[in-house]
Amino acid sequence: MGKIAGRRPCALCDITHSAVRRRRAWIDYAESLPVPFDVVHRNKRTPVVEQASRGLEPCVVAEREDGTAIILLGTDELESAADVAGLALSVQSAMARAGLVFDSRAATTSR
Repeated sequence: MGKIAGRRPCALCDITHSAVRRRRAWIDYAESLPVPFDVVHRNKRTPVVEQASRGLEPCVVAEREDGTAIILLGTDELESAADVAGLALSVQSAMARAGLVFDSRAATTSR
């Protein structure tokens, strides 16, 4: 509600949502990935994601197969990304820096 009322900025929401709904470019990008890319609010995080991201919101977190999570993008990177295409490039670069690759066996899930 703070974002909608203009009291709390959110760089990730600015990329993924218009004033009323999810952006089509965001939906298309998320559906193109071989793993789920879910946007969750602070109160909907899993314990692993909450532990990794507490106080660093908004951010992009990667959950590893071993059950750990790491921050891929922080607020500054999200603000620099500016749009879905920029976010996609930033995620790809951050994954490469972290030594992460998508599992080729992973199936795309519908949102």
